[in-house]
Amino acid sequence: MRHGHAAILAAALACCCLSAQEIGKDDKPTAEELRKILFNGSIAGREEAAKRLASERTPQAMECLLDGMADKHAAYIAADAVEGAIEENAEGMGALLMPGLKHKHWRTRMLTCFMLYLVKDKAAAGELAAALADKNVNVRIYAAQALRTCGDRTAPEALITALADECGLVKLHAAAALGETGDPAAVPALIAALDDADAAINAARSLGATGAADAEAPLLAHASDVRARVAWACIEALGRLGKSKQTAQKLASMAEETADPRTAKLAGEASKAIQERIEE
Repeated sequence: MRHGHAAILAAALACCCLSAQEIGKDDKPTAEELRKILFNGSIAGREEAAKRLASERTPQAMECLLDGMADKHAAYIAADAVEGAIEENAEGMGALLMPGLKHKHWRTRMLTCFMLYLVKDKAAAGELAAALADKNVNVRIYAAQALRTCGDRTAPEALITALADECGLVKLHAAAALGETGDPAAVPALIAALDDADAAINAARSLGATGAADAEAPLLAHASDVRARVAWACIEALGRLGKSKQTAQKLASMAEETADPRTAKLAGEASKAIQERIEE
C-alpha cells in the first residue's frame, strides 16, 4: 500500500487465492473480463486487473472498481489501484468516483469519500454534504473529512448540522471543514462548538480562519480554558482575528502570569499581533 490509507479503511484481504487465473502481459481483456478476475482471480491476477481498470479511467471501469471495494476479498486491491491512479493524475477522477457515494454497500461509500478527499474536487461538495446524513457512521466520518479539501459554499448547512452528530470524529472534521468554507453563516455554530469536547479545537481554528469580529469575545473567554489544547487554539485564533486593545492587554497579562511556557509564548505572540493590527 502506498501510504497505508486504503489499507486501514478497506476490509481485510483474504489470504487464500480463489483461483489461479492470471493476466498475461500481452492480453487485452475487456472491462467485464477484468471484473471477473478482480472478484475471482488469484491475488496477482486481481492486482493486475485492478490496475488495468484504474488506468482505463472510464465509467465502466470505475464501476467495476467501486463494486470491488464492496467485496471483502477485493476491497484492498481495488482501493489501492484507485489511489494509485489518483496519485498519477487526479484530473477527472472526481466525476468518475462520485457514483460511489450512492453505492448500496457502506464500504464503497466510505472509500469513495476517502478517495474524494485525496482528489480535492470541489464539484463533489454537494454529494459529500448529502453523505453527512448517511446511516453508516464510517461514511459520515470520511464525508466530513473529505469536505475539508472539497468543501465550498454549498456545504456549510450540512456541516453545521453535522456538528450535532453523535460521533465525535464527525464533529471534529465538520468543525475543521467549516473553516475551509469561510462562510460567515457558520460562525454562530462554531462559537457554540467551543463548548463541545470533540469539536472545540477545530472550532477555534476555524473561527480564526473566518476573521469574524463576533468570535473575539467567545474566543477570549475560552483562552483560559482548563483544556490546554483548547485554550492554545483559542489564543492562536485571537492572534489571527483580534482587534481590541482589551484583548491584547489580557493576552499580554496572561503571557506574564502563566506558569506554562507554551501558553506564555502563544499569548505573547497573539498580543503582539493584535497590537500591530491596531496600529496599522
